[in-house]
Amino acid sequence: MFPLRFTPFEQYMWTDDRPSHPMTFHIRLVLSGRLDEHVLRNAVDRSIGRHPLLHARAAQLRPGRWYWTAATAGGPNVDFAQAAQPMRYPGFARIDLRVENGVRIWARSDTASSQIRFQFHHACCDGIGAYQFIEDVLCSYDALAARGGEASLRPLDAATLAHRSRPWSTGPTSMQRTAQDLWGVVAGTAAMVCGRPAPLYSPDPPMAQTGPDAVLTELPVHTFSRGESRRLRDIAFALGGSLNDLLLRDLFLALRGWNARHDHRAGRRRVRIIIPTSLRSPGDPDGTAANVVSIVFMGRGPGCERNPRRMLRGIQWETRFLLGWRLSLSFLRACQILRVIPGGMTWLVNAHRCLATSVLSNVGRVFSRAPLRRRDRRLLVGDLTLERVESAPPVRPYTSASLSSLTYARQLTLAMNYDPLHFRHDSAVGLMNHIVQQVRKTLEDGS
Repeated sequence: MFPLRFTPFEQYMWTDDRPSHPMTFHIRLVLSGRLDEHVLRNAVDRSIGRHPLLHARAAQLRPGRWYWTAATAGGPNVDFAQAAQPMRYPGFARIDLRVENGVRIWARSDTASSQIRFQFHHACCDGIGAYQFIEDVLCSYDALAARGGEASLRPLDAATLAHRSRPWSTGPTSMQRTAQDLWGVVAGTAAMVCGRPAPLYSPDPPMAQTGPDAVLTELPVHTFSRGESRRLRDIAFALGGSLNDLLLRDLFLALRGWNARHDHRAGRRRVRIIIPTSLRSPGDPDGTAANVVSIVFMGRGPGCERNPRRMLRGIQWETRFLLGWRLSLSFLRACQILRVIPGGMTWLVNAHRCLATSVLSNVGRVFSRAPLRRRDRRLLVGDLTLERVESAPPVRPYTSASLSSLTYARQLTLAMNYDPLHFRHDSAVGLMNHIVQQVRKTLEDGS
């Protein structure tokens, strides 16, 4: 299987990785009950072998060309301790894929509750791939804790790794490919680079760089009740769109309101949101953890908040257009061209300007297909119950807050990652509360 050359998206994520803003994302599981350290370590060791990119190494085998190579060491280390022990990075927050695995794991436990936190390098996998690995860990833990035997895992097709860079090969027609090339290379790149969206205002002064052995950032999180989650879906359906369209509209309104409240200059500027889009098709076999994803950019200028319903209709139309023509491939094609131009990819990621105000990643229903027992819609893992799931995308310079939405046990959860060099924790919580207030306003008036 190895060596495997980086795909354009993996190259982009690898190039955009920096010590101050590591290109990593976090997932946290909150469980009731006490974790068994020995069982958890064995479950991780059993699961990592099914996902080669999570324990591969990055190597520059040719000038300007990076490859995945087979790892010589074992699986990821599990930092296991009592619940009161803070979670600290083993050195710096950045994961150096040249010498370590693309996933780190922390576990904390006491007699009544436990939590497991995962850190993934985005060059190794997207959110769907990360949740596939975590599902394997939970299923292996359940089997080892209950019977000490083999887990019943969903079959994964490792051959999909060889084709992860060609998601467009069976989809669009030649006319669509031409349109994607024109859109992505000309219009898409020009709009992304030439547009000047407003970064998020922060009431905090600039802060010093985080040092070694820093404590993991606590993510601001809000989980809606089942009734609220169902009502949001009903409102989105009644208005002719999806829940993601509705959340996207409310995020635009919240970010514009936040900037306008704190800085009148930023309030007059455009807001742009990055939207990750999965390139998997419903009939595709389940593959190992990898990036089968691209991104699209959506922006709204001043005045859009005056008619929120019209704004929602515009988002619905734009989303259908982007997904129907698979124009998310445009970003991959632009990356493909930039990486063959000397310095092209570095020029893209090192632009000293705001490329996007925020990120909204729709993870969807997590663990909906996991072959585990359930109680009250929650997974039973050995003698543990998985109570909550939280995750958030990476942040980068000038894109200082990124959000994800996911549904677990029929409850919608919003979680936000933030740039600790731009926001203090209290300010980040204030921003999150502002976003939640906008969603609650939609719940109250139904539109």
